Amino acid sequence: MIDKRFFISSCDDMELGIKRTSKLEYRLSSPQNPKAIFFIIGGFGTNADLRMMDFTRKQIASKFDVAAVNVLYHCFCCRRNDLEQQYSAQIAILEEDKANLIKLCQALALPYENLGVSEILKRIEESIQKEKKKGNLVKDFRINTLTYTLLPPNEEYQNYGIMAALDHINVLKDLKTHGGGGKLPVIYAGGCYGGYLAHLIAKIAPHHTNAVIDIACAPLPFFEMFMGRALGHGEFFINTDDFSIHCFTKTFWNENNFTKAHYEIRSLLTPSHLQIQKTHCEHIHYVSYHSSEDEFKTAKDKKLLYEIYEKMGFKAKLHLAKKEDIDHKIIRDLTHGGISNHRVFLKELPLLLKDFERGKFPLQNASISYPCEDKTFIFKDEGNAYTLRIR
Repeated sequence: MIDKRFFISSCDDMELGIKRTSKLEYRLSSPQNPKAIFFIIGGFGTNADLRMMDFTRKQIASKFDVAAVNVLYHCFCCRRNDLEQQYSAQIAILEEDKANLIKLCQALALPYENLGVSEILKRIEESIQKEKKKGNLVKDFRINTLTYTLLPPNEEYQNYGIMAALDHINVLKDLKTHGGGGKLPVIYAGGCYGGYLAHLIAKIAPHHTNAVIDIACAPLPFFEMFMGRALGHGEFFINTDDFSIHCFTKTFWNENNFTKAHYEIRSLLTPSHLQIQKTHCEHIHYVSYHSSEDEFKTAKDKKLLYEIYEKMGFKAKLHLAKKEDIDHKIIRDLTHGGISNHRVFLKELPLLLKDFERGKFPLQNASISYPCEDKTFIFKDEGNAYTLRIR
């Protein structure tokens, strides 16, 4: 078994005109003669403990004789990792976070000038504790107006979707050009944001995609994950006895520069784009598992997407889990995280490998364009890179 890490150049941010400053890392586990290239795409929080990611990749590669790949894509490290600091986002209090802190101090009539953040938080905490002891506040009361900002390493930030998808295709081209994966089928698989990226890769690079395995992804951009501050709702919360702190990943997107065009290219349900996909994606196998009671209310969108896929002639199958489908193995429960990514992979990957037996899947050079309001997004092969051009 080969088990290696690689660092390559990848895409810049063409939408915001930001030059990338770091190399892209990917990890490969593979037998000498793999049957396919299988990308396991991590979602938000995968970086919190990379040991499980590495274990799963190695197990899949060994069990199914595939080249299993994890890409540490742009803004992959958007959560804390207490074991490996180089893969950890750092918690920071930026100007907008300080403004919320000052407003709270003013509301509580507490001094804040010439004090550090930790001292201010300590004084607020002491004030809340006093009021709880007096019975003026219930014991489980928490302040929920404070915010933290998560700073990913390597000067990264939340682009949401496009750069992460391009990173996977650039890794694929590196593997097929230099790694000997020349004529292998390519399968992208992931849960939640990872599943969304798998679909987005198929949209912007159908000639580099043979199959998508998804668990519980949202077909439409999930604003809380890249513009939550504007919505007033954190991506996740840090809870203490006295605080429920909204946490946001660093991003340059806001309500002024994220336009309809940027939304449309990220949406899997843009009607005109689905028509363009129809002529490019008919060869792709799509399989998805989704809870009918997903608390993020995305089941309706997923059902619509797969109905469109089927009407367009795509090889698409949606398993929309209901109460009677709970088997405590694949379907543990009907929450957003209640479907096992790993068990879905174990079930669906061998079926796809059987379908792809003896097929030839050479590396192709092509392009695909999507008109979006006042812009056209052009994705194309340019030498050893897969690029985005906007005109």
